[in-house]
Amino acid sequence: MDKAISNADKEVLAEIVRLTQKQGLRGREGGWKDFLHSNDRVSCAVYDPTRKSKDVLVAFLQTFEEKEQKFFQKMIKRLAEYKAFEKFITDFPDQESPQQRLVRLTKEHPHYPRCYSFPSFDEEWIIMRLGKVSKVMKSKTMISIDCEMVLCEDGTQAVVQVCAVDENLEVRFDKLVNPNKAVADYRTDITGICAKDLEGVTCSLADVQSVLGFALRAEGEPHNCLNDAKATMRLVLAKLEHGFDDPISVVDNNVSDSDLAKLLLHKIPVDVPYQDLLKLFPENYNVDIKNDLKVRGLSYSTFAVFKDAREADEAFKGIEAIENRDSSGRPQKVVFLEISTGKSISFYIRKMKPAAQLNGCDPLNKRMTQDKTNDSKRQRTCLHHCEHDKEIEKLKQALRQREDEISELRKIASALARKNGF
Repeated sequence: MDKAISNADKEVLAEIVRLTQKQGLRGREGGWKDFLHSNDRVSCAVYDPTRKSKDVLVAFLQTFEEKEQKFFQKMIKRLAEYKAFEKFITDFPDQESPQQRLVRLTKEHPHYPRCYSFPSFDEEWIIMRLGKVSKVMKSKTMISIDCEMVLCEDGTQAVVQVCAVDENLEVRFDKLVNPNKAVADYRTDITGICAKDLEGVTCSLADVQSVLGFALRAEGEPHNCLNDAKATMRLVLAKLEHGFDDPISVVDNNVSDSDLAKLLLHKIPVDVPYQDLLKLFPENYNVDIKNDLKVRGLSYSTFAVFKDAREADEAFKGIEAIENRDSSGRPQKVVFLEISTGKSISFYIRKMKPAAQLNGCDPLNKRMTQDKTNDSKRQRTCLHHCEHDKEIEKLKQALRQREDEISELRKIASALARKNGF
């Protein structure tokens, strides 16, 4: 086992040391900080594992008992396999499925290894074999799991309910779990579970680990384990449907007055100073462009805040561009702007509330609605082409966007021609 730790990459060892810090694990010479104070007095004030030599990381991890060493060995293997997967995706980017990309981006988040690593070194934890890595890399199966926890008298938290749903929101697992230790607080207002619910329950956490291989709750209501698992899966499915670079649209007709006084500016190139966006509006508007930028890839979004909703509405109407709708029915326009560097850019400006409908129909969405109706007819006669239908819909949306942009460019070209006497 010592050989596995000694041969591991420094980056991998640093991640394992971070995990020991997160979980409060202690070796023969204490935790990470205790070890540094005893063995690395020259730079003991520096606790970041990535800034330590590989020899120091190896020496610390070798102070742990055999059961922790086994866990470290599994982590080294897992991280090595993940790096191999990363290399595979880099070398063959077209082979990565949307599901795999979402998993990869999630694991790359800095909070993931620190906050979402399972404590598989604990007693009664069962390690299940997943089979060959090649098969896992090809799999598109998704499972959403949610757990409810209680506070035990020994100060630890224990699982009392586990629910799992698949990508079709079908319930695959829904079990109450006996923590097999004295419970100090059932947290009934959160978990919805009380002592009576666990009477006669024999299922343990180990039993759950042999087996596992709508709207969110209203304010003030307890957690619903099954609904929470479904909500998580819905979030994943929405992300897969709408893409990874844009925020997921959430339609809420009850928009506050303060939000109605805003316009969302999005898909702005990252090299554009947000102050230049003020050029979009006449000087008589008292508008504030927020510097709280939401950066996503090569673009960012921000808000233009007006005195009130009426002024925001007037500013939106005054922008000479073709109006269309986003996926949630909110009015938006593609605008073109010359910034301080002399460069011309394009981005989107959108209102905060869906457009009002006439007789239950939005005229600007008529073409989109017709397309969706036709798609539904095709789907009923060709159930095996769901993925193709989704791709076709994305291409249609992109085509509609390009048509609007071309129309806007023609409008600008015509105006320039008139200005120059052509």
